[in-house]
Amino acid sequence: MLYSRTVSCEGALGGVPCVGDGVVCAGQSDVCVGDGVVKGRGEVRRYTGVMKDAQPTAAGSDATLPPLLFDCFGVFACLQDPESEQRLYQLALGAAVPLAENTEVALPFTFERFAEVYRGVRKPYDAGEWLGPDYWKVVSQQLGTTFTPEQVDALIAEDLYSWRRVDESMLGYLAELSAAGYPLGLLSNIPVELAEVFRTKPWLQHFDSITWSCDLGAAKPDVRTFEHAAEQMGVPVEELTFIDDTQENCDGAAIAGLRAHLFVGEGELREFIAELTEGYQSG
Repeated sequence: MLYSRTVSCEGALGGVPCVGDGVVCAGQSDVCVGDGVVKGRGEVRRYTGVMKDAQPTAAGSDATLPPLLFDCFGVFACLQDPESEQRLYQLALGAAVPLAENTEVALPFTFERFAEVYRGVRKPYDAGEWLGPDYWKVVSQQLGTTFTPEQVDALIAEDLYSWRRVDESMLGYLAELSAAGYPLGLLSNIPVELAEVFRTKPWLQHFDSITWSCDLGAAKPDVRTFEHAAEQMGVPVEELTFIDDTQENCDGAAIAGLRAHLFVGEGELREFIAELTEGYQSG
């Protein structure tokens, strides 16, 4: 996969690959030389992760294979575990925790209510309309409480940490699909701060196109997200298969004209893609 930025690079810089972010010089372009440092025209500029204005160009995709668009969290990256959810809840309770443990005073809100609000107001955060402090302010308002600045910092940090885990087996399958030549795209709902963490993940090199909701200004299941991802892949929506672990997002993809498949596990997905490929090639 080639990422290029349309400015000239000079001399020996041309064609030198990046050893850090997977960005390479494609002809007349900048060159990433590792850790987000990009050289061009004798200058050095630093980017956080993969350059935001870089456009991926598919390299080695096989036109006889069905193009696949994947969700990230719940497919390749793991969902939050119960311990992380409880830590977020405890941080949100803050000073109320020891008080409630030692007296008959009721907690200001239940875990179930916290989880409902945490997920219920997240779409604007994923769409890049809010940053972390904005999101947690709305959460606190919905819960009828106020978070201190220290609480907000801790909640943001724990929230980012809670999404850190990946499914190594699924990443292995992703590498298989890439090596086989499948055209691959990624479409993920993700807030700005978490996107900055994930932009530098080495396994993103397997994708021909990556769409982060916070960059687009819209989050799944908004049909614009699917249309944008298909455009980035250079594939008509009706030829694209979308794979996500959330039924709501699959329904949104179907409305946009894509074939949608609900992810329930690697084994089932392998069978589905094998059948899809057979039908695609025979048709």
